[in-house]
Amino acid sequence: MAKNETEWTVRWTEVTNKFVGAPSDTKLASYRPFILSAALVVLISVGAWSQTELATVSGTITDASGAVVPGVGVTIVNQDTGLKRSSLTDGVGEYRFAGLPTGNYSLCLEKTGFQSQTREGVELTSAADVMIDSRLAIGNIQQQMTVIANVAGIDDTTSTINGLLLEKSLTELPLDNRDLFSAVALVPGVAPNPSSAPSLLSNGKAGQVSISGIRPNMTTVLIDGMDATDPVWGYSPAGASGFFLGLNELTEVHVLTQTFNAEYGGHGGAVIEMITKSGTNQFHGSLWELHRDASLDAKNYFDLGTSPIPPFVRNQFGAGIGGPLKRDQAFFFVNYEGFREIQASTAIATVPDALAHRGLLPSANNPAACTNATPSGCVATPINALMPQFLNLLPPSNGPDNGDGTGELITANKGTIREDHGMIHIDHNFSSTHSLFARYTVDDSSSQVPYIGTPPGTYVPGFPAFHLARNQYVTVQDRKTFGPELINELRFGVNRTTASTSIDNTHPGLSISLLPDRPFGMIDITGMSLIGNSPEFPLGDFSTVYQVQDQMSRAIGRHTLKFGVEFRRLQYNGPLDFAVNGLYSFQDLTPFGLQGSSNNPALEFFLQGLPLSYVGVNPSNADSDRGYRETFASGFAQDFVRVNSRLTVNVGLRYDFYSNPTEAFGRLSAFPNPATDSAPTVGKVFSGTPLDLLSPQAGFAWNVFGDGKTVVRSGFGIYRDQLPAALFGVDRLLPPFFGLEEFVLPQFLNTQNALLTQPLDAFATTYYPKFPYALDYNLNVERELAQGMILSAGYFGTRGNHLTREAEANPFEPALGHRYNPNLASPLLADLTDAQSFYNSFQVSVSKRHAGNLFWQASYTLAHSVDDASVDFDIESVNDPPASQNIFDRKGSRGRSDFDVRHNFVANVVYGLPGGGRLLGGWQVSAVASVHSGLPFTPVLAFDNADLQSLLITERPDLVGNPYAGVCPNGARVGTPSCWFNPSAFAVPPAGQFGKAGRNSLRGPGVRAI
Repeated sequence: MAKNETEWTVRWTEVTNKFVGAPSDTKLASYRPFILSAALVVLISVGAWSQTELATVSGTITDASGAVVPGVGVTIVNQDTGLKRSSLTDGVGEYRFAGLPTGNYSLCLEKTGFQSQTREGVELTSAADVMIDSRLAIGNIQQQMTVIANVAGIDDTTSTINGLLLEKSLTELPLDNRDLFSAVALVPGVAPNPSSAPSLLSNGKAGQVSISGIRPNMTTVLIDGMDATDPVWGYSPAGASGFFLGLNELTEVHVLTQTFNAEYGGHGGAVIEMITKSGTNQFHGSLWELHRDASLDAKNYFDLGTSPIPPFVRNQFGAGIGGPLKRDQAFFFVNYEGFREIQASTAIATVPDALAHRGLLPSANNPAACTNATPSGCVATPINALMPQFLNLLPPSNGPDNGDGTGELITANKGTIREDHGMIHIDHNFSSTHSLFARYTVDDSSSQVPYIGTPPGTYVPGFPAFHLARNQYVTVQDRKTFGPELINELRFGVNRTTASTSIDNTHPGLSISLLPDRPFGMIDITGMSLIGNSPEFPLGDFSTVYQVQDQMSRAIGRHTLKFGVEFRRLQYNGPLDFAVNGLYSFQDLTPFGLQGSSNNPALEFFLQGLPLSYVGVNPSNADSDRGYRETFASGFAQDFVRVNSRLTVNVGLRYDFYSNPTEAFGRLSAFPNPATDSAPTVGKVFSGTPLDLLSPQAGFAWNVFGDGKTVVRSGFGIYRDQLPAALFGVDRLLPPFFGLEEFVLPQFLNTQNALLTQPLDAFATTYYPKFPYALDYNLNVERELAQGMILSAGYFGTRGNHLTREAEANPFEPALGHRYNPNLASPLLADLTDAQSFYNSFQVSVSKRHAGNLFWQASYTLAHSVDDASVDFDIESVNDPPASQNIFDRKGSRGRSDFDVRHNFVANVVYGLPGGGRLLGGWQVSAVASVHSGLPFTPVLAFDNADLQSLLITERPDLVGNPYAGVCPNGARVGTPSCWFNPSAFAVPPAGQFGKAGRNSLRGPGVRAI
């Protein structure tokens, strides 16, 4: 569905700052940053370590004969901020400047007896290690030669696989949504993840992208080296819109897809690092707006033909300005971005039809006889006097009839979003070797969601939810250079995420909760869409992560050594009021001896007010608000060894430690042994956390011909992942601190009058966790085909171990007549840490660097990703069963990953049109294209055929034919929208058995977007 896009951008012209003069260094108080003791490496551990954002420039100076020239005066100057450093070449003609901020530099070389030389246009990006060798000509020092620096476009110092997005790509490409992850998707090895479930805390998805076959929540997101990832769910950071705004405040984004250095940690996947803009000696500003609406939209497949296109209006707008506070010494940059949206999406729900509202249902023997024209052919079902108030919540169907008393209800309700994003960045240079910067980012937002679920398939309309979010990221960083060889960086940061989802109580006074004054809960009728408010709501995520880092870099001969430590403290507060509002389930009760006469017994028993079960919370034990605390600490050492002028080897070792989580008031319980325990044990979440989390990494970069134009690199590394706080946070629902109860065959609205009442130990996390990690390995080659044009190709592989998966840990065993644990009558959905994943890919890309009026990039990835489970929680995927089919057969659920995109082609271009003057100058054309194969999905049964008696149905059918051949029962040809696969290829397994159809064995249609 194409969207109409119009964008207006006005950029202010540069204004030269007229400030003159700056205090000398002698007027500044002496300051030496505190360097954390090496003992901290033993005492603390983990976190998302960032590679230093500071760049290095080095090189060798020779004369016309090729002999090295010692004693050459070398001066490097930042053209934007006036930062200047000087040094002399050593006895072998070498110089080195470390700890340089990103920016545009010039390099000046002077020595008596030689012509002076100035190299301009030295562009330094974050963490760049640039070599600029020069040859001096004999002559008078007053003679000056100026040349444009030819900085190599290929990194020949590390084995890191790094996709770099510069400012022009971030601001000038027509990125959908203008958010971070739309930009990240341009990088080779990054796959979209449209099958991810809606986030519980925003309008977006739980995971935006998968990088190198790793789960989306294993990706680290950094801003200026400090963590910005949601520590509770591991979700991609976002506001209520589901987007991460603020591209105009970024100077570059690094996407480290594989084999990055040991200073990065905390998550086992890729690293996305954003570098914010700094001010300069000149004032720069921009003002922009992006408007999108539905005026040129085409109807999508699900829109009603007789209705207008659902409304859609989006406005994104912003402004930024930066400049000097004190010339050559203090600078600022401020940015604001606003987001407003009104959107309606067509949604389809299954509801009772008009006849069912009158108690008329098709008979089991002759369902075709029941029609609007012949209501006498229907079975008359008495409607319980309590039911009309609930039946009236369901508008009669207005779409196709299903022939069982239900039909489709097609609606297009509106949702709204408001989001405001701001950032302020201040730099202060105490001297040419000592600087301090502070940055504060805030994103405040709210939204109303008209439907729960993913349109077109949703809950019954009429039960909207509210999202509120306020994310704040703060950092203060001190940088000190001690001569050309030693750099120290001391950092402090705060990552505060506050997000909540609440119910819009559209039906006050209508409640099924055991607690007073609660909003309406949920009614689940087999074969129909869910009715009411999600049992997960209200939900709160109020977390704060405090971070302290110190890292040091020193060059000693051929070695560049890096050491660092970090300390983090997590505070996670908030409720998870699962089922507090109540959940009634209506199913076929004929197996229990009740008589049914229609072809839809579940709906028939609903009309009669006869539920199978009710799940609710004991009013005396209904507080789910918790205050979790956890400490992380880490240390690393890294050595880059320049073996010779062509070969660099890097080796690193990292150590991580995770404390056993605690709760502010000691409200913790767990199941140490689900196979024998009759109840949870009060005490600890885990039996303990491992003390042996060492992660080695190694790699090389080989400059094949010594000219920097062909580089072969390879790397291997272990990358540890932390367990998201929500994983152990589900234990809050266990007794004795929470009273979740199940009532079997209860009286409707008099729930405690039930045939059976029992505690419900719904969720638990393994008491003996193994922390997840990824193994990365690759071999690739880069070649500069022409000036600024680079070809890259290679093999990239990843293996994940000890990944999480959900499964029913206490299934009912029909052969035994009781559950697996005879001491525990409740089902128990457990999170285990024994899953694996396997990813192999070939990636090739060609890019033209930003130069002149043209830059472009094109990449293709051929990949295959396989795993035992693709998500941590059952709420995070829509294409996959919510949990493993059989807890005792992990490999039986091994199949394509939810994010297995086999073919992925991405291209983008920006071309500045020729022309000059106010009218014809400054115009450009830009485009982004994405073509990728379809995502896999799994056929599932709608009922508990294996008789697990679990909270979730995760069972698959048997495969008895070719799902991509033949004609569907509706008469449509396979491969068409109404018959994508042939359901006749599947059959129900024998009762009490699991199906043999593979997980994610079907694949959806491909996607093409320009």
